[in-house]
Amino acid sequence: MDGLITSLDRQRVVLHFAGGPLDRNAMASSMGDVAEAYGGAGAHSLFVLQSGGLRETLTRNLPHVLREAVFEIVLKRVLLCVLGKAAERSVPGARGRSRSGNLPVPSPHRVAVELNSMEKDGVEPYASLTPPTGMSRLTDAESQWLARTLSQDQQLRSLGRSASATDSELLMSLTRAETPGATEGRHSSRTGLEVATGLLVRKVVNAARAVIERFRTGTHHGLYPTAVEEILREFCLTHLGAALWSGMKNEAATAFRSDEGSPAGVGRYFLDRFIEAVAVPERKDVTVVGHGSGTPLMNAFLAAFDARRGSADSPLPADFRIRNVVALAPMCTFPELASTLRRRNTAFEHFRLFALTDEAEKADHLVPVAYPRSLLYFVSGVLERDANGMSAAVPLSGMARWYDSGQVVGGPEAEEVRAVADAEPSAFVRSPGAECGARSHAQFRADPALLANLQLMISG
Repeated sequence: MDGLITSLDRQRVVLHFAGGPLDRNAMASSMGDVAEAYGGAGAHSLFVLQSGGLRETLTRNLPHVLREAVFEIVLKRVLLCVLGKAAERSVPGARGRSRSGNLPVPSPHRVAVELNSMEKDGVEPYASLTPPTGMSRLTDAESQWLARTLSQDQQLRSLGRSASATDSELLMSLTRAETPGATEGRHSSRTGLEVATGLLVRKVVNAARAVIERFRTGTHHGLYPTAVEEILREFCLTHLGAALWSGMKNEAATAFRSDEGSPAGVGRYFLDRFIEAVAVPERKDVTVVGHGSGTPLMNAFLAAFDARRGSADSPLPADFRIRNVVALAPMCTFPELASTLRRRNTAFEHFRLFALTDEAEKADHLVPVAYPRSLLYFVSGVLERDANGMSAAVPLSGMARWYDSGQVVGGPEAEEVRAVADAEPSAFVRSPGAECGARSHAQFRADPALLANLQLMISG
């Protein structure tokens, strides 16, 4: 964490939390337009920059995996399974097939044509497909039929016999997955990357089942992106960014704590010095901004600030409030944002959230062609964890689709946040629009309309 309080020599103060690349100089330089805007509003600005390099890590490693021939083979089979399930209600004789488990799977050639159009023309496969109403879960009979059918698939059988001379991340993940249940003697005699066909088939069916379940619950991101996400999850390829994202969130959650009997860390030191600096007779006018992956850190700061403000030894006046809290494309879950919103009227007064429209979110591709969705989509679909700490698709509060689609997902906290958004539509801004013209997450740092909007909020 970077951020040093020297002297807050202006009445207005902005505290800006952001995540960014590993190169701290690059992070600092990327804040130039924002810092200039804050200065133009007559504010003293402080930046707390958490360097994690999440986007760097993903854009460096994901293309290698997603463009593997092995990944494409598995992807085709997952798509076939899901398409068969999606078509069962519209094909004559579906009831009899359902009892036997036989699904109306399309021809592999048709799927190959869709995928080839993506490579050739950049068109997302099955972009117009919508899940049928009343889509059911994959039954045991259907799973067994798919497993039997896939077990005879010659390409999968060939992968199952693969050994040593491959650098496939996907095949290596299968070897790692099998390791815990094997004996030392067995592994010492195994050829390095030999993989059981049965394990490969089982993972294809599991990934297809997960895609179908997300179609049923409304948490899918479109057929092709969701299939990619669930393959990465099923084949334990979330190591491409999951550990990094979890580490960043854990660091944020503990940054401002001061456990009894333990020395205060740098985050708590920063919090205490900040409170001392704003707890002056003339009452500093404070705005707090969180951008993208810096939002969890902002949430943790506000929680710690609120607790410290209400403590018996706090130097802050009892009625002191941060005036504005602004979330720019917040990369946090609905429970995390709901917790922050509950602090309104205790820790702060006004709240505004700026998010890309879903159209712009989908167009801000993390990996061109191979993964046609944004970083927030990927974090939501692959890297997040559920309440039990398990890998799961989790809606993010910075994605406009969860406010605009009418889908009831995300649990009671999501409903709580959506209720605020419905009651205060001017506090939840979609971009591009009159108040913000950003069409990508990177543009939030330099968009003239947004910077003018922030200046007005700070100085108003």
